[in-house]
Amino acid sequence: MLAVMRKNQNTACAFAVGLCLLSACARGAEPIKVAMTPDHWKTTGNVEFLKHNGFDALELKPGDRAKQTLTGNAAPIGVSFRNGTIEFDVDKPWSMGTGIAFRRDKDSSENFEYFYLRPQANCAAAVDCIQYAPQTHGVLLWDVLPQYQAPAPLREGEWNHVKLVVSGQRMNIFVNGAKSPTLKVGRLEGDSQEGGLSLAGPGFFANLIVTPDAVDGLPAESAKDRSCCSASPSRSPQDCSSDWRRPCRPRAWICLPP
Repeated sequence: MLAVMRKNQNTACAFAVGLCLLSACARGAEPIKVAMTPDHWKTTGNVEFLKHNGFDALELKPGDRAKQTLTGNAAPIGVSFRNGTIEFDVDKPWSMGTGIAFRRDKDSSENFEYFYLRPQANCAAAVDCIQYAPQTHGVLLWDVLPQYQAPAPLREGEWNHVKLVVSGQRMNIFVNGAKSPTLKVGRLEGDSQEGGLSLAGPGFFANLIVTPDAVDGLPAESAKDRSCCSASPSRSPQDCSSDWRRPCRPRAWICLPP
């Protein structure tokens, strides 16, 4: 009887530990709030730290060819990101390309994952209001993955809240408190698994918070690609030749000389 009780206690303890581990994966580590002050950022181009619409903010201003100034860009110092949650507020992003790069390879501009805004008159209905694209070998693949675009409820003249949940090869993006993902990325295509962050303008940014490993239960493995044909025990690669979809193959990006 005592042995049975001990066995049940051990089972209960193991179950409790499992729940704690699952809960920890959902919560992640302590959030990192990056202060909007010059000592916390490495900046290039036209950048100003200021107060905007009630918050300490970072303004990444448009570049000026005549003055030979670049559009503002800012990277938080000492922040490395692999998986977890990234949240920030953005205002006046009324130029294509305002967004955030993450998993920046060795703090370079060659390889990273990129989420950005493409504001337009009716963003809530436009199929390309927001977009994910990787940059590899210095080339942004913005026109290669049209399935990773979506409408979004962007609001003009006020802060817009953006939340990215990144887990392994997947990412869910929520805009302005959406309960379900505004955009789902079933397969992150970049070359880097971990690296720095960088904000790209023009626009105002505030309230950048990074919570490592808080993935909200999002699986790390890539989602099944239904646009291609996979071989299986009952389906050989040759069978895919009669399927309208392309055969599924691992992707590896290379950059060819012009």
